[in-house]
Amino acid sequence: QANDYKKRVEDYQTQINVLTGIERSLMGGNMESTIGGAGSIEDATLTSLINKYNEIFLDRQRLSQSAVTSNPIIVNLDASMVNVIGREPIVYDLPVFIPGARKFDLEGNFCDLNATMVHAFPGEEQFTREARKLGINADSLVVVYDNQGVYSAPRAWWMFQSMGHESTFVLDGGLPKWLAEERETASSVAQESAKSGNIRATFHSGKVCDSSYVLKALEAGQATAVDARSAERFYGMAPA
Repeated sequence: QANDYKKRVEDYQTQINVLTGIERSLMGGNMESTIGGAGSIEDATLTSLINKYNEIFLDRQRLSQSAVTSNPIIVNLDASMVNVIGREPIVYDLPVFIPGARKFDLEGNFCDLNATMVHAFPGEEQFTREARKLGINADSLVVVYDNQGVYSAPRAWWMFQSMGHESTFVLDGGLPKWLAEERETASSVAQESAKSGNIRATFHSGKVCDSSYVLKALEAGQATAVDARSAERFYGMAPA
């Protein structure tokens, strides 16, 4: 079993950006797919990565069991985006969702639409207001997924982490893996909770930085910039 874990973590090394909290769109759809071999990895690092993986990703069986029992503590969010760039999108003939999922609108309600940039990070007040509409409480365990595998869900996870809500997970494999395992589905998202949640966002500035911070850090030799976009976007063969 230890060897199996070791092989899996070696395969996941190209996806470590997510595990360290960096926003990115993962290629490959889910964490169980083989991304490609890598070099050896120290046991201490292996253990650390496994622990971090388990802190961030929730397996589908656990969510399925929770959905069946309608656990009020767990809030299931669909963070799918309408505009998928940098990869060939998965297109569905009919709307399909995980039962009980509420819509986490990354392109609207959870963006600062007054900013000059697209998909700008929301402020504390906006995040608190919109998250409460979804019935999210301070003690909620939030599970986020998207319909491309693992594409936009990590951004929602990162938002919750940055706003101080650490009890947040990304569903391993997302909707495609859920469907592949023939689990129960719904034809629409759930309505916003009739009872407002009590979550209170507290922005953690250390998890977010702006362009000026990055430029200064690079000039001072204090940081290394990693471009986590797809190869097509990196090389200018797809929209940035």
